[in-house]
Amino acid sequence: MGYDGRMPLSAQHWCGLVLALAPISLAHGQEPAQPPPPAKEAKPAVAAVPLVRPAQEPAKPGKAAKPGKKAEPGVAAVPLVRPGREPAPDSIPAIPTMKPASGMAATPQVRPGQEAAPSSALVGFTSLEQEYNAEYAAWVNEITTLSSQENFRGPYPEEPTASYYARFRDHADLGNISARLWCLRNFQHDSVLQDYRKLRWQGEAFSLATAVRNDVQLSAQLRRSVGSGWQFSGKTTDKVLQYLQDVTVVEEIERATMTARSRNMLDSSGETFEKGRSLAERVIKTWPDSDEAARLDGMLNARDTLVIGGTPANFTGTDVDGNEINLYDYRGKVVLIDFWGFW
Repeated sequence: MGYDGRMPLSAQHWCGLVLALAPISLAHGQEPAQPPPPAKEAKPAVAAVPLVRPAQEPAKPGKAAKPGKKAEPGVAAVPLVRPGREPAPDSIPAIPTMKPASGMAATPQVRPGQEAAPSSALVGFTSLEQEYNAEYAAWVNEITTLSSQENFRGPYPEEPTASYYARFRDHADLGNISARLWCLRNFQHDSVLQDYRKLRWQGEAFSLATAVRNDVQLSAQLRRSVGSGWQFSGKTTDKVLQYLQDVTVVEEIERATMTARSRNMLDSSGETFEKGRSLAERVIKTWPDSDEAARLDGMLNARDTLVIGGTPANFTGTDVDGNEINLYDYRGKVVLIDFWGFW
């Protein structure tokens, strides 16, 4: 059948033309068969490399690869764990200690039930600390001597802390807790930018709180380090101490940390003071016979009574003749109290 383009085609002509050019199957629901893709020629110079899982070695010629075999040296196999199920302690790969690029101290990781070997960070640290303490004490004595001279106009000798910072930092980077605490107290000598320096050492303070949470002596050093008043703001200091209070399981540390938080707040006013009072009353109620309770009770009494127009707390004593006197016996009279002592 042909068409010369001069006459319009009818529907029958169209159907005949289509049937002649593209035969199709008339079976119901059957699509035209697709031609098979051309076969790809393998490149003779390229060898096929089998894919191997991290925990599986390549199969030897003639043998199938067995799952669970030890991986190649340097490749740590990470076990897959279903959600909600913890791996057995022996299946947890040891994490190597590595000095972070930012310079923060790295804490060595130890498997559960395994004691850490003596760290090289302890070697030489004691002598370094003794050397620094001796030089610092000599510096204080020199400053005191120079300050007592009437004609001295300076300059004062430079504090030795800055020259020791790098050496203490080396021990801190090896994981020595005492060195990390020393660097926290003196992080103003860190070489990084000031704005980033404080933010970075805030994170270190929380990390140290976790590390010393159950050590009475080291936790006391942490409280002194973050509570000196100038390193961090009052809110940041309280957050670190509250975290230490929450994570410790030692009652003595909990009591001392609550006391430190309360004393910091009792020097303030308004809402902060009321929060400090609440903590103080909690310490007094929980540990009524402790030294911390006695100190906090005295601070509350002083805050409530030693104010202009307030009523002072009563006390008894002896006069120069050995007679007992009572402050309230002089109520309504002018009383001059002279506080003095020996040093």
